[in-house]
Amino acid sequence: MVDYQQVLNGQVEIGQTVALIGAGGIGFDIAHFLCERESTSLQTDKWLAQWGIDKTYQHAGGLTEEGEHHPGRDVYLLQRKTTKMGKGLGKTTGWIHRSVLKQHEVKMKTGVSYEKFDEQGLHIKVR
Repeated sequence: MVDYQQVLNGQVEIGQTVALIGAGGIGFDIAHFLCERESTSLQTDKWLAQWGIDKTYQHAGGLTEEGEHHPGRDVYLLQRKTTKMGKGLGKTTGWIHRSVLKQHEVKMKTGVSYEKFDEQGLHIKVR
């Protein structure tokens, strides 16, 4: 187990399969961070392709198919609550955060109880 700050600071090597305990703002941000090898936020053409926006208006409504997403890891976002994942995220941006994680095939589980952590990994039960 590692702290999210160790991940962001590059202090630990992250494996192919990652379980994030807690699905609040930090959990969503770390999941996004782990899924995208490079941010498209400041790369206009890549960002438009990611979201299926046709800036040339050659397609109906200015929309095309969303770009392909190739998840670099298997990421699981876990929360103990049984309420909607990301319920506490901002009202105007929560849907975006959920959409990004969906694009990257993040597995989101609610109603999780954490049983133990050992050399085999994290053991959970899902209600």
